[in-house]
Amino acid sequence: LKFKQELTYRTQADEIPNYFIYSKSILSSRLSDIFSAGISYKVDYKNKISIDKTSTDGTLTFNLMADY
Repeated sequence: LKFKQELTYRTQADEIPNYFIYSKSILSSRLSDIFSAGISYKVDYKNKISIDKTSTDGTLTFNLMADY
């Protein structure tokens, strides 16, 4: 069983209150010598958005991977 976490924070030098956050969490496990299964959750966040947009975008994925 493996766990991996990735977190990124970005901002502009001339406009520090405008920032972006990206996070990805992955949990995976080996099923056999060839296959692994995993689940991941990604979040993109932007604090300054357009009027008709949402500030957070999340994605949940289930994966079957071939290891070679």
